[in-house]
Parts: sequence; C-alpha cells; structure tokens
Amino acid sequence: MPIGLHPRPAPSGVMPTEPMEVTEAFLEALASGEVERAASYLAEDVVYTNVGLSVIRGRPDVTTVMKALDRSNMGFEVYIHSSATSGTVVLNERTDVIIFGPVRTQFWVCGRFEVRDGLITVWRDYFDTFDVLARSGVGCWVRWCRRYGPSLRSRREATPAGKHHASPGELSSPCELSGLSRGSRA
Repeated sequence: MPIGLHPRPAPSGVMPTEPMEVTEAFLEALASGEVERAASYLAEDVVYTNVGLSVIRGRPDVTTVMKALDRSNMGFEVYIHSSATSGTVVLNERTDVIIFGPVRTQFWVCGRFEVRDGLITVWRDYFDTFDVLARSGVGCWVRWCRRYGPSLRSRREATPAGKHHASPGELSSPCELSGLSRGSRA
C-alpha cells in the first residue's frame, strides 16, 4: 500500500469553504463510498475531466460516474502525497486505487480542482492511461496465477506415462515464469 495521507473528512455537520478543505472532504467522501456526500461538494455546473477521456459536465452526470464505484464488487481508495493551493485552485499529487472484484489497480494521479463559493467547479485528473491499463493487466495476471497456477502444476504432474513430464528444473506453470505462484506477492 502506498505511503501517503488519507484525505481529511470535514467536521460533522460543517460544510468546508476553503479550497483545500473542500477538496480533501470531497476525496474522503468518495473513498468512503458516500457518493451523495461527495456530490454535495460539487457545483451544479462542475466540469470533470480525466485527461484523455471524455469531459463530463454537470453535477448529475458526474454523480452518475461516481456511482459506478458504489457497487459491492467495486472500491476506491485515495492517498494524497502532496497538495498546494493558489487562490481557488488546489493541486494534488496522489495515488488512486480502483478495486474491481479481486483486482486492485493503483496508479499516480495529479489532480487540479477549482473551488468557488465552497464548491468544486473544475475537477481535472491527469494520469498515464498506459500505466493504468498495464497495472490492471498485471492485477488480472496475478489473480489468474494465484487461482489457476497450482491446478496447472497438478495437471502437469499427473500427465500419463509416455507423455512429457516437467523435469525439476522446468517451470511447472506459466505463473512461475513471472515468479507469481500461490503465496507470493506482486
């Protein structure tokens, strides 16, 4: 797990107005799975951009996107490494974690938030799409190896006489090629 700060929640019953506090309260609500609370920090005309993907405009549409993470097999975590403000703009460097079923993908994100009257009007995240896809692929590969690697080894060892048997020096599953067998960590 990355080392960083969890975003600070707003004090109970208090709507923050300072840009840094609004941004952290928003990210904390999102990571806590409280989509409606997270949406309460968004302006009605918010513009959300994951650079390289479609721009989403308006609180209702952004809330719909955030609700995709609010499922029993999905999850979101955020770790803020550094933040800076200049007037109404908040910049942060963080690690976002997307969990889809058994696959956990974490990646670096640089976020830019603009806050007006205590509400986020612009939310723009920059990240390396290739990095996210590659890490998602690695996560799937690790899960596959942990689940099916041992059964491949068992099948190979049970090969009938006269067929190829793996010698002790050979790999007994494709997962061992990458060093990912049950019990190892990636």
